[in-house]
Amino acid sequence: FISSYNHRLKVRLDLEREHQKTKAAYIAKTEFLATVSHELRTPLNAIIGFSELIGSGQIKQNRNQEYAMDINDSGRHLLELINQLLDYSKIEAGERDLAMRAINASEELTSLEKLIHQPLERRNLTIANMLDPDLMVWADRTAFRQVLLNLLTNSCKFAYEHSTITVSATTVNGMVAIEIADRGIGIGETHLARVMQPFHQETETYI
Repeated sequence: FISSYNHRLKVRLDLEREHQKTKAAYIAKTEFLATVSHELRTPLNAIIGFSELIGSGQIKQNRNQEYAMDINDSGRHLLELINQLLDYSKIEAGERDLAMRAINASEELTSLEKLIHQPLERRNLTIANMLDPDLMVWADRTAFRQVLLNLLTNSCKFAYEHSTITVSATTVNGMVAIEIADRGIGIGETHLARVMQPFHQETETYI
């Protein structure tokens, strides 16, 4: 009787462990897909916006090549995100390899500014790039760009119109801290904990 009970208990524990592993894998995949689907919107909007400008015939001919390059940059950024999405084995494991290398922070910021050109123009916002032109950071390029892009996108939404978004950096003991500051509505103290939750989005938006 005791042996049979122990066997049933072991089976139940094994099933519970498998259930928890399956649940954890499902949560990891769901969170990853939610993150990527949210991040796909910015480059997609840029591609659509620039292509519509070219197709409208309302822009100067000498700017067609500039917009075509902006579409190319947005497409390449989108491809990097999609490549992450397709790696299901790492999604299920809740892991992602980081390709660390030296990156010029100022050049990446200039590139990202093109992706948010339309919301910047629509709300009469400007970006003040205060980064040292030679500032190099050691990071995964895709992750670095996405973090900056998410912060810049939020600033585009919540900064006051006709204002400036400032990007600056400080270096302490070899560590670089990049700050993106804007004059906007801000976040009330009662909302700080909530907005830091994964995938939370405030309803008030200008875009």
